[in-house]
Amino acid sequence: MKHRRCLAPLLGGLAALGCGRGAPPEPARVASGGPSAVASADGRCELRVPEDWMQARKPRDGVVLEVANKRQGSVIVLPRERSDLVKPLSYRAYAKNTVEELRKIAEDGKIVRGPLDLVVGGLPAVRYEVQGWVNRRPIHYLHTTVEGKGAFYQVVGASSDMKSHRKTIEEIVGSFRETK
Repeated sequence: MKHRRCLAPLLGGLAALGCGRGAPPEPARVASGGPSAVASADGRCELRVPEDWMQARKPRDGVVLEVANKRQGSVIVLPRERSDLVKPLSYRAYAKNTVEELRKIAEDGKIVRGPLDLVVGGLPAVRYEVQGWVNRRPIHYLHTTVEGKGAFYQVVGASSDMKSHRKTIEEIVGSFRETK
């Protein structure tokens, strides 16, 4: 599956960031003075992030926005145009399919919570939580699918210590806004 090939290396990278190893490729410091809005290069969406988080200047393939703090975790935004889908799906069905792929990618991956209906940036959304192992390190994902105007957005937060960093990651994921 094309989408799965895209997710595997990406989520392995998220696991490394979520485990306190590495940093986003070519990081750019976010402006100081509290949470700041950071926009995707194509201008289609944004997140609000704390000042100690960094935005990747060149996000990984398929990702339009990537932010991280090497001690706390990372968040990516991965859009999928509805017109690119083989068959029409609701955002809930799309979320179920993509979270299942995420579960399979993580070693011993388990869906531990969800689906939870949300509103993110004024748009309908659904969240699942997945726990597992990547590269022999524990990982916990907050996988939120947002129904945009012409696309579904996977907004995925990752941390090896979600218990300590859940509030920050949930705030970043919850700050997602489609701007185009």
